Amino acid sequence: MAGSIMGEVLNQRDGQQVADAVLRLTPTGGEKTSAIGGAFIFDGLPAGNDYELKASKEGFEEGIYGPLVVMDGVPTKLVVALQPKDV
Repeated sequence: MAGSIMGEVLNQRDGQQVADAVLRLTPTGGEKTSAIGGAFIFDGLPAGNDYELKASKEGFEEGIYGPLVVMDGVPTKLVVALQPKDV
């Protein structure tokens, strides 16, 4: 059995969904890109509590989330709120 980390990427300032954000999960080395609606999923993950997620997109500050806990058969849900950079 395995677990997953799933959620959506939002603009912290206005709550709008953010597409094409790059999400990197360690220690797996996995990388995903958020969909048009901001959604993402990392699945097939071994259970544990040492995961860290880094989210980045041009025009936004990098977001770092962790440690994240993954349990067998139970999705870990996360809202990634990226802060826009001031221009």
